Amino acid sequence: MRLKIHEYHAICAHQSIMKFLGLDEERCKELNSELAELRLELKGFAEFKKIPTHIQMRIFEGKQGEALSQAEIAKRRGRNEGAFREDYKYLSSHIHSDAFSLLDLEMGKAGGPMTNETRERLVAMARETTNYLALTLLDMNRLFPRFKMSPEGLAKARSFVERLR
Repeated sequence: MRLKIHEYHAICAHQSIMKFLGLDEERCKELNSELAELRLELKGFAEFKKIPTHIQMRIFEGKQGEALSQAEIAKRRGRNEGAFREDYKYLSSHIHSDAFSLLDLEMGKAGGPMTNETRERLVAMARETTNYLALTLLDMNRLFPRFKMSPEGLAKARSFVERLR
């Protein structure tokens, strides 16, 4: 079901870009047909029927590409949902290079030069993100058996997850 939701979302995005650029109306019609088929498939999943109606609508409008938020997934994995949300905000500000991230890197959160405490926070954040990445790799390995990780890779990913439990 999750893969079908992702496929639906990807087709919506593709179609939106094509419409915006005024490309290939015939292909857009084909995509509409694919979306209709996927919509029927999704409605047939017992698990999809359990998803709140407002989330189903967001999925069908192409505004949401998953049934659970990332924070909800983290919570199901035994992580603190509030901590995940804050980590996400912090990391997002750095990956998107907003004013906060530039100030934080240049001045440190306290408004002064980078301190040992700030460096320790950055190292702790890097460890936490490595943990999230390791969880994702383990999940992807389970979801896509064709792309099996090596035993060494699995052991390494598990070691990052175990270290932070």
